[in-house]
Amino acid sequence: MCEANLRPLPVHDQIEFLDWDRRLVSPAQKVTSILAECGDLSEPDAARLSVGEREALLLRLRRLMFGERMSCILECPCADCREKMDLDLTVGDLLLPSSDSARRIHETSFGGWVVRFRLPQGSDQEAVASLALTDEAEAVQTLLNRCIVSAERDGERLSEIPAGIAERLSEAMAELDPQAEILLDTRCPACGASFRTIFDTASFFFAEVAEHARALLEEVHLLASHYHWSEAAILAIPERRRRFYLALTETARAQGELA
Repeated sequence: MCEANLRPLPVHDQIEFLDWDRRLVSPAQKVTSILAECGDLSEPDAARLSVGEREALLLRLRRLMFGERMSCILECPCADCREKMDLDLTVGDLLLPSSDSARRIHETSFGGWVVRFRLPQGSDQEAVASLALTDEAEAVQTLLNRCIVSAERDGERLSEIPAGIAERLSEAMAELDPQAEILLDTRCPACGASFRTIFDTASFFFAEVAEHARALLEEVHLLASHYHWSEAAILAIPERRRRFYLALTETARAQGELA
């Protein structure tokens, strides 16, 4: 498992992050860019990490920036319920023991096929991102084909496997890289239904970064309005001191309203 050193995403980059959706940057590309920015990795190296390695690094980065505890809101999947529920998690709950599976070529056989393959990487997710928006099944098949080193049956060697084998290969990959897809088992407190849902680390983390970035801009607005400092000057102030100035601003505003 990758053990890259991590540092928080700089505040300027957090604000820049708000423009990524407008520029149609795919989630996989966002992960690559953030891991390269916050870790001792180049973008090509970050893209070559397995999906599970990238999930683990994102979770560690989330812990570094926002702490251990994570509060989520889930919706009951039952059509007659749709109850919203709070779920409290910790990063430690979601991190799995490290493995060296991501670095190896694996072999499995089913239906007469002998398939040698590697685990999906960030670069594979980036390559099928556009296709996944219109044809998810074809995107999955394309991603699997990219990961195949060789596929043989009865001495015949092919570059890809039939679609019917794709599910079996996906299951084999999931067993080798369990961090790649985090599944949560929970129960709806309203209707009592048990269900399983996927925890999307990237989406959760991106939402937190965007929320923090918007809060930073509000702080810049308040301090710039009061002190007439530039955005760059305000963002350069350490967070603890910035909070002190914000408190002074609120005090001054309250006194002005009382006067």
